[in-house]
This record gives sequence, structure tokens and C-alpha cells, in this order.
Amino acid sequence: MQSFSLTPYKTQLISFTIVFFIILTVITLIRPHIDNDEIIYKTLTYNVVHHHAYSLQGTTLLKDLPSNLYATPLFFRPPLFVISLAFLYLLLGQVGLALAPTIIYAFLCFTIYKTALLITQSEHIALKTLLLSLASPLFLFSSVFIHLDTLMTLLALLAFYFLMKWRTTGNLKHVLLAGLLLSFSTLTNYTAVILYPLFLLFLIWQKGKSSIVSGLYLLLPSLISSFWFYPVFGIYHMSVASLFAKPGKFTLTHFPFMLMAYQRPFYFYFITVFLTNPLYLLFFTSLKKKFEKIFLSNAPYCGF
Repeated sequence: MQSFSLTPYKTQLISFTIVFFIILTVITLIRPHIDNDEIIYKTLTYNVVHHHAYSLQGTTLLKDLPSNLYATPLFFRPPLFVISLAFLYLLLGQVGLALAPTIIYAFLCFTIYKTALLITQSEHIALKTLLLSLASPLFLFSSVFIHLDTLMTLLALLAFYFLMKWRTTGNLKHVLLAGLLLSFSTLTNYTAVILYPLFLLFLIWQKGKSSIVSGLYLLLPSLISSFWFYPVFGIYHMSVASLFAKPGKFTLTHFPFMLMAYQRPFYFYFITVFLTNPLYLLFFTSLKKKFEKIFLSNAPYCGF
């Protein structure tokens, strides 16, 4: 029996995707962007464009936010997301700010499709991955909120795409591009730093001792990050520990949203991602099938 393939329906699926994003764009434009983080990033964007200041100092927001964290000369999060918002704001005004998450989400879905196609060389699997990305509640939720995580994910995935491209072509320029995009991802959110050792381990796994050169190509673009890390940690003496330290009792008492975030158990975010993103469910389903296949093929030799 011939298995079903999505490849003959590629044109229809691409058309559906375009219509999907048009509908999502309308929803994003209608929806009021008044979430706590959205207001913070919009205010930072206005300050960057009109006052050339990446800070919340002098804004009315500080009366509702912990001053020890938010009333700093430089905002404590990296600036690339706000720079992207500022570009869209200069280009399209308020509409640009509202459309930012949907634009990023569209590029993310396209990158997921291209990455799946590169790795599997299967149009069917790539299209299936695209549909799962469109159906992901986690991605859909992020696509209508002005928040930096989607941009960080896009840049990190682009870095991974070029790393896979290097595995195929052996061209070191792809490692350099991966390093550049990984650096941009770090300049969007500090969390992306954890990808550096993973990428380096992948290079070592692929090339062994000869991975030193490719590792240098990966790390070289990270020097770009120094323009941000030097003023933050060198001039303003912000400590790395302060970025992850639990706020004091006063802050947690007067700002309930922070108390709610810190009271969540450590496994909350892993379970949320797992349950709301079909891509992870598909991965574990495929893994289960592979283990079953290996077990059944070796069962006769194991006495079962």
C-alpha cells in the first residue's frame, strides 16, 4: 500500500499558508498590545527612536515596575529585539510594532520548513513540519505578542540551518554565518548562550581534532556581542548573578506577576512546551517507533 504524500499538494499548502498569515495579520492588528512586556518593549522602542536612549528612565512605567531592575541607565535585556522594533516603527509606524511578531513568526515557519528539507531531503516531511509549525499553540500564542523569544528562536534556528549546511557542503563560510546568527540570537536574549557548547560539540563530533579551525569560525563573530556586554558589565557593573537572582521580599509582594513567575516549579516550562507544541510530540512518537522497530528486529536474538 502506497503511503500518503503531501508533495503533490505543495502549491495548495503554500496558498493555505499565505491565507493563514493574512488572517493572523488581521488578528494581530486588531488585538490591543497591552500586555506588561509589550508595553515595556513599545516604550523602549519609543525611547530609542525619539530620545536615542535604551532605558526606561524618565518613563511613567517605573512606578509599576521594580526600580532596582528596570530603572537602570541601560535596560538589562540585550538590545537587538528593540532595534528590530525600532526599524519597523520607523518604516511603518504603530502598524510596524503590531506586525512585528507575525512577521517574525512567518520567517520562523519558513526557516523550519527549509531546515527540515535540508536535513531529511524529503519534501513530504518538510511540508508536514511546516503544517505542524502552523498548528503549534505555543507558536500561535507568540505570534500575536510583542516579545523577544520568537526572534531569538528564529535567529538560533537560522544558525542551526547554516551549521547543517556546513555539514553538507564543508564550506567554512556557513560556520561563520552560523556563528554570526548565534551572536545575534544572544544579543536578543541571553538564553541563547547555552547553544554555544552544543554547537561546538557538534563540530567536534563531525570533525574531531580538525574542528579547531571551524570552532574559531563559529566563535569569531561573538566579538560583535562585546559592544553590548562591555558597557553593561564593564561600565555599569551589572553582575551576571543579578540577572538571575530572585527579587527581594518587597518586590515579590508589590509586583504579583513576578511572584507568580518565581513560584512556578522548575519543570513547568518543559511540560508547557511539550504539551503545547506538536513538533515535540511528533519527535517522541517517531523515537518510540524507532525503538520498537529496533527491539522487534532484535527480539529473536534476545530470546523473546
